[in-house]
Amino acid sequence: MNDLKMYRGDPLVINDLIQVRQPTLGEIADFGEERYFQMLSAICGSPSDFMVALDDMGIRYEEITDFQLFLMLTRNLTPDDTRILLGDLDLSAYEPQLNPQDGQLRLYNPKTQSVVDNAVYQQITSFIRQMHSMTKKIVKTVTEHDREYMLAKERRAAKYARRHQHFESVLFPLISALCNHEGFKYNPDTVWDVRIFVFYDSLKRTQKITEARQLTAGLYAGTLDKKSISDDALNWLGNLS
Repeated sequence: MNDLKMYRGDPLVINDLIQVRQPTLGEIADFGEERYFQMLSAICGSPSDFMVALDDMGIRYEEITDFQLFLMLTRNLTPDDTRILLGDLDLSAYEPQLNPQDGQLRLYNPKTQSVVDNAVYQQITSFIRQMHSMTKKIVKTVTEHDREYMLAKERRAAKYARRHQHFESVLFPLISALCNHEGFKYNPDTVWDVRIFVFYDSLKRTQKITEARQLTAGLYAGTLDKKSISDDALNWLGNLS
């Protein structure tokens, strides 16, 4: 979906049964921020995100596809877990099967005869990542030694995270920063009605505006050389991607 329709708040409509909506900050707060991001991780996580857990299961993270991981992580997700994003879609009601036509793995709901295959999965996760300004984690290693080093590093990080299990809000410092920025049009009372895509867009836009102003001031003051600055960096109306 293009950015204009996303900014308007349009949902991703794949069919009558499969849609992805855009929640507001208030809805995320009511749902539970930690629970929300855990659900996002289950839906959009890549094998690189779960390399340690997969290794503990005897699975090499390079040898499993994103869709196969999605099947593993979402078998128990009910509408109570995902309604904030997926509405009434019940992922737990879908059963893994091979498509009789092409032999490809897919999820099938025998009650509704609805299908979630790799193509549908890609649409869903691309939309959700775009909505949250998320980038897909891809870890590539050249040698087995590099791979073992990366696994050991990730294992240490996971061990540290388990030891310090206190959840720290991802959104709070961002909301606080924007509500105290002169260019943001919302305040602590009204910000909760802002959709998550608009919020992240505002965050990136205010950063771009601030950077452009600082660079322009530096040029006028003579402390910066125009040759060292791209035209895009000076254009606060430019693309954010």
